[in-house]
Amino acid sequence: MSPQAMPRAPRLPSPGVAATATAESAIIEAHRRITGLHQQFLRQQEALTRLLAVDPLVVDDVLDPDVDTWLHDHCPHPTVPVLPMMCIADRLAGIAAGYADGPVHALREVTLRRWLPVPRRVHLRGTATGPRHAPSVTLLRWREASDPRLSGFDEVATAVATTEAPVPPVRFAPLADAVPVGNPYRTATVFHGLSFQYLSSASIGTAGACGTLDAARGTVPSATLRAGLLDAALHVLPHRELHRWMFGLPAGRAAFPHRLAWLRLYEPLPAAGFVDVEARFAGTTGDPHPLPVIDVQLCTGERVLVDFRLVAVLVTADQLSAYLAARPA
Repeated sequence: MSPQAMPRAPRLPSPGVAATATAESAIIEAHRRITGLHQQFLRQQEALTRLLAVDPLVVDDVLDPDVDTWLHDHCPHPTVPVLPMMCIADRLAGIAAGYADGPVHALREVTLRRWLPVPRRVHLRGTATGPRHAPSVTLLRWREASDPRLSGFDEVATAVATTEAPVPPVRFAPLADAVPVGNPYRTATVFHGLSFQYLSSASIGTAGACGTLDAARGTVPSATLRAGLLDAALHVLPHRELHRWMFGLPAGRAAFPHRLAWLRLYEPLPAAGFVDVEARFAGTTGDPHPLPVIDVQLCTGERVLVDFRLVAVLVTADQLSAYLAARPA
């Protein structure tokens, strides 16, 4: 038989080709299953997000100096009542308390976007959003324009609250060189009227100040933080003589609250009795125009009830007058 007539053996698939096809099928099947699981996870995550979604809290309120007469005792400018920063912080904490899933133990980054003059009735709005354990809170003020289309809410202050309880710090060591100073209300070192006059004594040293507050003296209303005591804690500071702590500071500048890096609540401030204040100069910010930083503790005995870190802004009397005059209600 000739070679051409010899029957040919059937061609069988290469073992390598079969193995490759099997592997590809397995990869495709695994990918299909992984894709299915991923899609199932996304559906479950979306359902959980909808379940846990929290509507923002919106709270409207009114301040009226004809009704809230205590406002007239806080006039940095002789004729314009201004809501103090600690009262703003108190409102932010109250807004957060109505939204959070537990007691508010701290505020951080309490930032004033603008001052809040109250020469007449003012409509305020508070909002809280985000997780219930750490909501972001905002205080806004209604601005009335001659053209109604230009009216709207302006942001006054913002903060982040937290329900996580902080660990109390140790009370500051006593100042070695503090000397008593006169009553700041009688010497007009501060401008606060009777409603805000909680301070009963004060001393100042080269690195800080201290004093005593009488919790029953003032009459500032408070929702959450006892704002009158917190404001009075600032009365121990040498607002118009900060060169005592900031060497080289030009004369004629007064310190006003600008921001609270944090404010922490360890125990409630009392409605009566005496509270000690300890303030320590903590340097300046690293901004192009450094701002003074001051740490403050409110204490009973060796227990720190509240502490906060204040970042102040330095202004002249002319700057303050121009600022308030440019923002009529």
